[in-house]
This record gives sequence, structure tokens and C-alpha cells, in this order.
Amino acid sequence: MRARRDLSSIVLVLLITSAIAFAQSKRARAEEHFKQAAQYMRQGSHQAAIAQLDSAIAMEPKLAQAYSSRGTARRELGHYPEAVLDYTRAIELEPGYADGYYNRGTAYFLMKDYQQAINDYTKGIGLDQQNPDAYNTRGLFYFNYGNDEQAIADFNKALELDPDLASAYFNRANAHYSMDNFQPAIDDFTRTLAINKRQPLAYYKRGLAYDMLNQPQKAMDDMITASSDVKEAQEWLDKHEPPKTPKAPAKTAKPPAKKKAKK
Repeated sequence: MRARRDLSSIVLVLLITSAIAFAQSKRARAEEHFKQAAQYMRQGSHQAAIAQLDSAIAMEPKLAQAYSSRGTARRELGHYPEAVLDYTRAIELEPGYADGYYNRGTAYFLMKDYQQAINDYTKGIGLDQQNPDAYNTRGLFYFNYGNDEQAIADFNKALELDPDLASAYFNRANAHYSMDNFQPAIDDFTRTLAINKRQPLAYYKRGLAYDMLNQPQKAMDDMITASSDVKEAQEWLDKHEPPKTPKAPAKTAKPPAKKKAKK
């Protein structure tokens, strides 16, 4: 009788061990599909990435990262509602997953649902309060939603966390410009260019601010710098640059008249 019980125990252990090994094998295969999808994403092959992520999810339905990555692939293809569903599932599986909220917020933003985008970023920031990019992005959402003051508050926080975040200076400059605060806008565009001079839009926008403050030469200089990359800058120059007066052709001296020979 005891031998039979021992045999049952051994069989049970073997079954459990086999089940664990099978589950680990499925997890490993799901992660391989996930890695392959990441490679496709880097190559811009989003449809192929989705196929790999479908396989990963079929093998491991609770792999939150797979739902999130599939949401991003769908978002890149412009399938925003489907992306929202995937991000929502990722959040359900991992409620503390801040990137899930950020990703879903970005999808809502692309759908022009600015309030929902703000709500998601606010939830993400609540889980991840030291992320300057999150404040900078939420500031952009506020700016697009027409709340310039709240946008500036977020840009301020982003720059407090990362004083070298050029995009936050640029975004704050745009918010100041929108509020007709032209000198603070100029200051922020200048800070942007101090970090990265290769930003033709910053020259163009600063030129507009100089123009609003009646500083035509500085406006002209910025527009000239931006004109090779920003067509609006060239259009501004066409309207404001004084027309060049064509030079009169130089008068050629007449050759001296030949003296008539005396007879």
C-alpha cells in the first residue's frame, strides 16, 4: 500500500515538473516571437511585427509587453482605436505600467482626443514622477488643448528635471509666443539654439518674435538662416526683403573721333 502511495507521489511530481517545463517552454517561445517583433519594428516592418506579436500573445496571453508593442505597431500604421485596445489590455495586466498610460495617451492624442490624452499622461506621471519627457509631452497636449498656462507649468517641470532638454525650451517658447509674450519666447528659442543650433524652425519662430517686437534686422537674420529649410521663412523674406534696384548698365566710353587728314 505504501509503495502504491509512493508511486502516486512520484507520478504527481513528474506531472507537475512536466507542466512547469511546458509552461516555461511556451514562455520562452513567446519571448522569441517578441524579440523577433522588436527587430521588425526597428526595421519599420510593422505588419510583420504584429504577426509575431499575435503568436507571442497566443502562447502567453498575459505578456503585457507584447500587447503594448502590438499597440505601438498598430499606432504606427494609423490604427489608433486598435492600438488603444492593446494598451488598455497591457495596463489591465500591469496596473503599475507607466509606459502603458503614456503609449495610450499618445494614441488618444493622435485621435485628437486631447483630454483623454492628458488624463492618461497624468496617470503615468503619478507612477513615474521623475520623467522629464512625460511632463514635456503632457505640456504639448495642454498646448494643443488651448491651455497655455498649464502647458508652461509642465515645460517648467520638465526643465527642472532636465535643464538641457532642448525640445522643452522650444515648446515653452511656442507657448509664450501664443500668449504674445514675445521676449520670453525669444529667450527660450535662443536657449534651444544654444543646445542645438541645427533647428531651423527655432530660427524661423524667433524671427517672427523679433518681427513682432519691431526688430527687423534680427528678424531678417533669423529668416535668412532658416530659409533654406523652412519655406515659410523664404515666403517671409519675399514679402519683407526690400527689392533690389537693378544697376544701370555701365556707360562705355565712346572712342575718340578720328581726325580727318588734311588735304
